[in-house]
Amino acid sequence: MNVQRLILDEILFTAVGERAKSGHSFRLEIYNGEVAKNSNSQVARDLVSSLFADHFLFDWIGNKHIIIRLNRKFELLIEVQH
Repeated sequence: MNVQRLILDEILFTAVGERAKSGHSFRLEIYNGEVAKNSNSQVARDLVSSLFADHFLFDWIGNKHIIIRLNRKFELLIEVQH
């Protein structure tokens, strides 16, 4: 299991978002190229659309179990299991 952590700039992130009051946190789980779990978050839905639109990433995702989380501290956590 490999976990990557990226700290996002809260001010820049919320400046372009429309959900400042309800928050941007989410948990997204992709298993073998299929969305297994997705919180009801527009950010997560947009992320899935972007990931699946890129053919290289779609092929790479195809045989992995990936969990992507954005917490309230604006830490993006990406966990990849083969």
